[in-house]
Amino acid sequence: MNETNNKRAIMVGIFIFLGLLFLVTGILMIGKIQNVFTSKIKVHTVFEDVSGLQAGDNIWFSGVKVGNVKKVAFYGQSQVRIVMDINEDVQKYIRTDAKVKVSTDGLIGHKILIIYGGTEQASIVTEDDTLLAEKTLSTEDMMNTLQKSNQNIQEITNDLKLVTRNIVTGKGTVGKLLSENGLYNE
Repeated sequence: MNETNNKRAIMVGIFIFLGLLFLVTGILMIGKIQNVFTSKIKVHTVFEDVSGLQAGDNIWFSGVKVGNVKKVAFYGQSQVRIVMDINEDVQKYIRTDAKVKVSTDGLIGHKILIIYGGTEQASIVTEDDTLLAEKTLSTEDMMNTLQKSNQNIQEITNDLKLVTRNIVTGKGTVGKLLSENGLYNE
C-alpha cells in the first residue's frame, strides 16, 4: 500500500512540475512577444485629435514596431497627450525633431502611431522628451473635400451642357458655322 501511495505521489509531483514548467515557459514567451522584459523610455506627444487611438496600440518607426502607447489623456483645453513607451534599444535612431502621426494598420483600421523623420543634427530622444505631432486628415475632412470636388464637377458639367446645346441649336459662331449648309456645300 505504501508503494502505491509513493508511486501516486511521484506521478502527481511530475504532473505538477510539468504544469509549472509549461506555465513559466508560456509567461516568458508572452512576455517576449509583448516586450514586457524590455527596457523602455517614456516619450510624449500632443495631438488635437487621436481618431480613436487607445492605450496598448503599437508604435512604428521605419516600418518596425518600436513600442506601445502607454497612456492617452486629455491635456489643456481640448488636446490629447500621448505617453509612449519606446524600446530603449531603438532610442538611438529616433531624433528630437522627429514627428508623430496617427495612422491605421491595414484594412481593419486598427490605430497606430508612426514616428518618422528626424535629422542627424538633432539630438537623440531621451526620457520625457516631447515629439511634434502632425495633424492627419480625418475621414470627415476627406469627405468634405470630396463633396466640394463633386460640386465643382457638377458646375463644369452643367456649363459644358449649355455650350454643347448652343452649338447644336446653331447659336454662336461655332454653332452657326456647323449648322450652315451653304459653307458645307461650297
